[in-house]
Amino acid sequence: MSLRDLLDLVGILKTRVNNYRGELQRNETLTRYVLVDPLLRALGWDTENPELLVPEMTTQAGKPDYTLLHNGRKIAFVGVKALG
Repeated sequence: MSLRDLLDLVGILKTRVNNYRGELQRNETLTRYVLVDPLLRALGWDTENPELLVPEMTTQAGKPDYTLLHNGRKIAFVGVKALG
């Protein structure tokens, strides 16, 4: 993804926040689908591949919204909250 593509996506996400602010403030799952998933995909994460990204995986730290994996190892956790 080029810097231009990333900036374009940020513009799209900003528009979504402006258009759906009320819904995003009340609904964490919608925030995941509308804002976080597109950003993860743009950054190269296949959100439909459980070898790379696992939603709601139980860890010692709890159940993050997403656990990002590389070569089967947990490398990052993503927590999503409703827009606030």
